[in-house]
Amino acid sequence: MKSYTFFSAAVTIALASACSSEVTFGSDGSGGSGGSDGGGTVGPSAGTDAGSGTGLSGVGGSIDVCGGFDDHQPRETLEILVTNGTTQPLYLPTDCGTVRLDIVGLTGDGSVRYTQERDICVSTCEDQQTDGPIVCGACQQTVIELVPGDTYAVVWDGQGYRNRDMPRSCYASDGFGDLCPQRVNAPLGEAFEVAAIAGDVCRRVDASDAPCSCDDDGECVGAIAGPTHAAEAVASLGVDGEVELTLF
Repeated sequence: MKSYTFFSAAVTIALASACSSEVTFGSDGSGGSGGSDGGGTVGPSAGTDAGSGTGLSGVGGSIDVCGGFDDHQPRETLEILVTNGTTQPLYLPTDCGTVRLDIVGLTGDGSVRYTQERDICVSTCEDQQTDGPIVCGACQQTVIELVPGDTYAVVWDGQGYRNRDMPRSCYASDGFGDLCPQRVNAPLGEAFEVAAIAGDVCRRVDASDAPCSCDDDGECVGAIAGPTHAAEAVASLGVDGEVELTLF
């Protein structure tokens, strides 16, 4: 069985032209008390990663109010394996080149939007402390061809976006609002439902409506069409090393 493996990467970019800038969040995600820096004051939590972020730190008499809004460093991953269990080619839709997977926490409060990897078109709280707004346009529609019996493998970094109410003094530009997304770690041991979808057909999105033309790596320009196939499974982060989704 042939396997394609793609690893996610956290990328910070001030100007990108490959994806949508619309992001939806739930509550502001303000947490309880965070960890101490060993020599200063305990500050607000950085979200779901308890104790990983120090909101206030006293070093030499200074207080870093903004540090608690920095992005978390990934600590646990989950490999997601998507297999074509049919006897025909299937086509996996992508969002800005990343295969579309739904990752939903089953025990959380719904305030974190989990994504397979960091979105280069999202300007996080940490980004907004030093940079201006990110400008992104619409991305080209693409799909991944998955032939019968083949598996497409990706690695989720165990993170998502939580909306935070960061003090206005932390922003580098007055053009930002009071709320910003922070890239946070999911709680270890939390159960997640992971789902994938694929189409029977791939067609170009231009006036020709012709079938897609795919390269040797199975990447095709176009969008899925025709009947769809879905698969879902449940896994616990930090407990399960991988989760398998078989499309029928």
